[in-house]
Amino acid sequence: MKRVTGYFRYVMIYGGYYFAMALFSVLISVYLMDKGRSAVEVSFLVSAACVMSMVFQPVIGMLQDMRNQKTVTIVVLLISAVTGILFSGQNTYGLLVILYGITMALMNSANPYIEMTATKSPFHYRSIRIWGSIGYAVGAQICGIIYEAVSPESNYYIFAVFMVLAAWGVSSVEGVNQTKDRNDGNKEEGYRKAVLRNGMFWKYMILASIFYAVTNLNSTYLPVYYQECGLSVTAASTVLFLATMMEVPVIFLAHLYMNRYHNTQLLWALFAALILQFAVYALVPVMAVRVAATIFLKASITMTFIMLNIKVISSIVSPRYQMSALTLVSAIGKNLTTVAMQNVSGVIVDAFTTKGLYSVLLGLVVLGFVLVWLFRIPTSEAESVTF
Repeated sequence: MKRVTGYFRYVMIYGGYYFAMALFSVLISVYLMDKGRSAVEVSFLVSAACVMSMVFQPVIGMLQDMRNQKTVTIVVLLISAVTGILFSGQNTYGLLVILYGITMALMNSANPYIEMTATKSPFHYRSIRIWGSIGYAVGAQICGIIYEAVSPESNYYIFAVFMVLAAWGVSSVEGVNQTKDRNDGNKEEGYRKAVLRNGMFWKYMILASIFYAVTNLNSTYLPVYYQECGLSVTAASTVLFLATMMEVPVIFLAHLYMNRYHNTQLLWALFAALILQFAVYALVPVMAVRVAATIFLKASITMTFIMLNIKVISSIVSPRYQMSALTLVSAIGKNLTTVAMQNVSGVIVDAFTTKGLYSVLLGLVVLGFVLVWLFRIPTSEAESVTF
């Protein structure tokens, strides 16, 4: 019975957190436009949220490493619940930007600890992380029903409830151990040495930045690409839903490849899969092949990278500073590249359509594939992440 109760707590963390994230973010453009905001204002709000995440995440990551990781994460989740409710009650555009940005930044800052929790639990990673995928998929489907059948603001109140439940889940399970090292007497110097002066970490940051840049742009423009190819919005949504469900086997089979192959081999495989995916979008005119590439590759690649990101950081960064490293990768590699590449991609799409964009992305992932070979990211035999 204790084991069942313990497992339920992890389900609440992952299901609650990702369900809440879907409720808060999936319909943001619809919510704002229904309030009379323009597409430009929506784009600025999303970009501002990325900038805020870029600022918040390294700071919160350092606080987690220097204080109590579990306590900081609980506080971050609870504050995000409050700011989410405040967001729903605002009509002033400036406050909407600030509150949305803060809420997303806090949720993103809690993510590395939550992901790490699954790898350190007494249960298999796959049996826990699967609830994140299910929670997000259910949230993405249900938020539209709530929006139309109840009220748009109801999504944000339910979001707050599930963030509180996720915080309760975090508080009720064993925290991620914070390993002390000989630099604990001078934590700032230890952080600089373990992260900021770690050459291998910055090599990996380059690879992660390329990966995040191309996959984020793929998520943004893939529905547009399918519309340009003649696929209906409903059909495109179905394809993307099926692609998301492919995360399930990727997670359940993680033990067969994540701990068996070296980091460099796994990075090679991911960039090779991206090359195949974008080559199909840019060069293959057969719709069935395009759809198959989306279903079998899109979400599978991104889910594998989420797990590999934890594994790589566990290999190249001292355990004491891994949370800081994970948040820094997310802040710079993910958010900074998103802000920068969104503006560039708009110019490319306007000039050459989405097929032209996928040709550019194909070139970027070929570059990433070559850099993986040059950088040779090591795998530590001592790293304790088990999938």
